Amino acid sequence: MVKVTWTDQALDDLDSICLFIARDSIQYAKLFAIRAFEATDRLELFPKSGRVVPEINREDIKEIY
Repeated sequence: MVKVTWTDQALDDLDSICLFIARDSIQYAKLFAIRAFEATDRLELFPKSGRVVPEINREDIKEIY
C-alpha cells in the first residue's frame, strides 16, 4: 500500500471549493469534501488507478478526476 499526501495548496484549494459550494448548500459542500477524501483513499489501495500528472511526468505523482 502507498501513502497519499495532500499538499498544503491542494488542501487550501479543496477548502476554497467547499466554501464556494457551501454558499448554496452546506450539505453538498460536505459531500464534495467526503468524496474527495474517499477518492484519495482508493488511490492508497489502487495506486496505479490514478493518471500520471502530464506536467510532472512522474509515476509516483498521480491525479484523479
